[in-house]
Amino acid sequence: MFATKHNLNSIDPINPQKLFCDAILNDLQTIAAQQSLQRHEIPSKLIIDFQPFTAENGLLTLSMKLCRYKLAAHYADRLNDNKMIDDRLKNIIEKVTGQQLSNMENDHFFITMGEDSLTSLRLSHMIRNDLGVSIPFNLLFQPNMTLQRLADFIKNPSQITDSSESIVPRLLKDAELELNITIEQCRNITNTPTMVFLTGATGYVGGFLLARMLKVYPTNCKFVCLVRCKPLMDPIDRIRQNMLFLQIWNEDFRERIVALRGDLAENRFGLDNQTYEDLAKKINIIFHCGAIVNFILPYNLLYDANVCGTREVIRLACHSPLCIPIQYISTMTVLSGKMTEEISIDNIPPDNLKTGYAQSKWVAEKLIMNAARMGLPVVIYRLGSIGAHTETGACNRHDLNTLLISTIMKIGYYPATLVNMMLKESPVDYAVQDIISLDRIQSHDDKRIYHVTNENNEISFQNIIETIRNIGIQIESISYDEWQNKLLSESKQNNQLESISEFLLHYNTFIQRSTMTLEQQFQPTLSSFDNDYILKWLTFILKGVGVDTSI
Repeated sequence: MFATKHNLNSIDPINPQKLFCDAILNDLQTIAAQQSLQRHEIPSKLIIDFQPFTAENGLLTLSMKLCRYKLAAHYADRLNDNKMIDDRLKNIIEKVTGQQLSNMENDHFFITMGEDSLTSLRLSHMIRNDLGVSIPFNLLFQPNMTLQRLADFIKNPSQITDSSESIVPRLLKDAELELNITIEQCRNITNTPTMVFLTGATGYVGGFLLARMLKVYPTNCKFVCLVRCKPLMDPIDRIRQNMLFLQIWNEDFRERIVALRGDLAENRFGLDNQTYEDLAKKINIIFHCGAIVNFILPYNLLYDANVCGTREVIRLACHSPLCIPIQYISTMTVLSGKMTEEISIDNIPPDNLKTGYAQSKWVAEKLIMNAARMGLPVVIYRLGSIGAHTETGACNRHDLNTLLISTIMKIGYYPATLVNMMLKESPVDYAVQDIISLDRIQSHDDKRIYHVTNENNEISFQNIIETIRNIGIQIESISYDEWQNKLLSESKQNNQLESISEFLLHYNTFIQRSTMTLEQQFQPTLSSFDNDYILKWLTFILKGVGVDTSI
């Protein structure tokens, strides 16, 4: 009918008439507007092709999904409308960041990501979906990234490979940072300390470490906690808020906690000289638990807090003639591949470390071992996945497992691929009890490294699903692809869920490995507290964790 009305006797499959293309594009845009699609979801350009997408011609994958990169290359000539790419990129950035951008030709307009990892994740995801080009996060976080540079990468994706340099040389160089320390004599390690220095008290493990030490150490022992907080906030209030959330706060703690406003990333933590000198003289032992734990930010943005912060802790420990022993909280993610042994970081190459967090902790652990070789007493605890408290169910609101389960309960669906998987994690109270071992701290043997993991007990995902249903929440099993689509669909009506969906979808491979591993021959090996443990964990999530967006 359209062809007759407009005297189109035939349609050229190579170069269809503009009138025909415009008519279809207009219809698509009308339908999109009727469905209240967002601006970035509405097509702005149309290519009509009579060649089918097949696995044989490479335009579909073997699982019959669109092969985006080959499609982008196949249609490069027809898609390479520079103005169209510039306009769509501008719209995407304005949508994701909320910034009103200036003229695309302004080379000095910088894209500021700061440390907003979720915004960068959403930006990368939308660029990939809308423009068919995957932009690595490290490029988005480059301090000299401008609007025009990003547009150039999208127009010429080959430049992305050229600009991506290996991080390994820098890791190896940073691992040999000058510590500038001298070790003459070591303080006697005692089970009756009078002053403990703790970093990370406002975090999950750090909060429970502090509570445990307050319980087992002598009542005259003071705990000096380094706290990064806003200028007008009392640092003790940040500690209190964290411990209240974790259900471990007691008002009697106030008189034993010395909360110091400071920052790991600053020289001497930003403390004045007198305070720093007093600490170096009076502290009996250091527990270094503080770090920025973020699986999206690149190494360069974690370097100051995680690497330089560890160096500052070492320098504090060695500042006075009598050096202070360090208990260092590391992570299992510093291990490469399938390594599980409690071996020195010197025997672990950094080549396979994928996240900036793992890379920064690898370098930090190298610095700790460098100090140990110089004579500083250190003990390293590599933590695996840390789960909820066995008595209260209090959990880490930023934990991947908590984010996954809370999202499943919120949308009412879970991917069927998880049914036969197992969850291995150490309850946080078990983990800190293992760390705060007075016998271990006083040990004079050569062993310095301990893995704090759960190798004996597993929780089946099936048990988690059954417990969710037992507390009255209806959830259904769907395929993983359907779950992805459901998550994206639900997120359009929920801003919080939109942020977390980007994270979960990006890390879908994490869900299917590491802490949740597929058992080929599933045999329940559940400990006696599992069902009760799951119930307490889920109850805590429902009370206040919800879907958190601060990843």
